Amino acid sequence: MLIVSQSADRCSSDHSQEIYTGQVSPARRILLYSIIRVILFAVPFAILMVVNVPWWASALISVVIAGCLSYLFLTKQRNEVAETVYGWRHNGTSRDDDNDLENEALDRREEQSH
Repeated sequence: MLIVSQSADRCSSDHSQEIYTGQVSPARRILLYSIIRVILFAVPFAILMVVNVPWWASALISVVIAGCLSYLFLTKQRNEVAETVYGWRHNGTSRDDDNDLENEALDRREEQSH
């Protein structure tokens, strides 16, 4: 039985290590989705360029093809990425400390002027 250590990222036959569960990190999920979308665009674009379609027409047709294929076949991945981004944006913590400080200072200034 093949066991993969999540901490060391190496294969081993030692049964005391954790079994790889197949969980993909959010950043890797977004990267994978983006790469697939680029491939869905690049393949039709390359084919159209090889058959001497003008570059602007190839790009336009490829965007439509990639969008349709993505909509049909990448629904699960798109939803996972959307949930991940939504979680990052609405997790209750702010990633912009400078903005928070400026807002607090403006709020104090407004309170003092009234």
